[in-house]
Parts: sequence; C-alpha cells; structure tokens
Amino acid sequence: MRTVVFEPNQVGLHEGMTEPGFFLIISGRIESTSKMDNVVSLELKTLDYFGEIALVRRRSIRQRSIRAIESTECLFIRKDALELAVGNLPSILEKNKLRRARKTRILEAQKEAKPNTFVPFDNERKPEMPHSINGLDVVGSVMSDLINTVRLVEVKGSSPSVYLTLRSVSKQAIMDAGMMKHVSGERDIYVSVYEKNAIVSQLFGMNEWLRHSHAV
Repeated sequence: MRTVVFEPNQVGLHEGMTEPGFFLIISGRIESTSKMDNVVSLELKTLDYFGEIALVRRRSIRQRSIRAIESTECLFIRKDALELAVGNLPSILEKNKLRRARKTRILEAQKEAKPNTFVPFDNERKPEMPHSINGLDVVGSVMSDLINTVRLVEVKGSSPSVYLTLRSVSKQAIMDAGMMKHVSGERDIYVSVYEKNAIVSQLFGMNEWLRHSHAV
C-alpha cells in the first residue's frame, strides 16, 4: 500500500482504461464522470473509494473518468499486493459469505429459542453439548468481577465427563457501565471467527436468560 496524490484538475483515470488498483480517498475531492449522457457526475470525498473492482478481477475496465477537484491524497493498493497480505481474494469472499450465512442462522435461531436454551454456533449441535443452562452443573469458580462471572461447569449426564467454561454477564452491569456496543461487538467477533482460532476461544453457544447473558 502506498500514498498517491492527485493535483487539482489532474485526470487520474480515464474512462475505458484498465484500472491499476483500489484507491481510498484520505483527503480532498474527486469528480467521477462518464461520456454516457444518462450517467450523472459524482463527487467523491474523504473515505470514498474507486477502483474496487480491480481487487476482484485481473482485468478491470474503468467505467468513469476520475478528475481531482482539489489536491487529493489517496491510499492505493494493487490486487497482487492485497492478496500477498491477506490471501487469495475469492477464498476471502467465500469465507465472508459463510460468515454472513452463520450470522443469519444464529439470529433466526435466537428468535425461536426458549428463555433457557443455548443457541449453538455450529450447524449441527454436538451430542455432548448442553441444550440449556439447566443441563450444566457448576464445578468451581474461575474468575469474577462486576460484569463477568466465569465458572467451570460439567455437562450433566456426560460420560466421560465433559467440562466447559460458562461465562455469565450481567445485563444491568453492562447498561450501568455503558458497554452495550462493546459487548455487541464482541458477540459479532465470535460469530465472524467461529472457526477454530488461536486468538479467540471457541464458542459453542450463547443464551439470554433472566438478567444475564451466558456463553459456553
């Protein structure tokens, strides 16, 4: 990734040319125009972007011309540089598709779940996983603070014994601490990176019951 600066009135990309890569505007303004009569001109500002198709296709033909209205600074990255940094783009798009499908499935399952039911994150519930909060026996305490309580639990009736950690979060404490967005963001992270990940603990399911949220 590198910085590209367009001077006032400089035409950065011409309609019909092959796009070199993706541009993200950091500062300044860009006019996007087309030779076609029925296509209106657009003004792009900070955090707008252009050339994004060049990250997906090896050969992307520019549909509009780009002209700087004023001195404009952009971050620029080519397809090959992006894939070198984050991997093959088609595989990334496929993973993103799977994550969106998982999030939709979990949201639908939450609507149908009973108050004490665990909503599984996997497509198929593992036989040793508890169906509800009532299917767990507390073995001991791991840690506790004003918001979180983490306990070691055993799945009732499991043989051999299956042990999990149960994290319970006080909804009222979350409200009092103004952490609603933080907890919501954390939940989204778990949904997105459900695949076994060294950084994020594997989450089997979540439950909203009474005054607490629970996760195993």
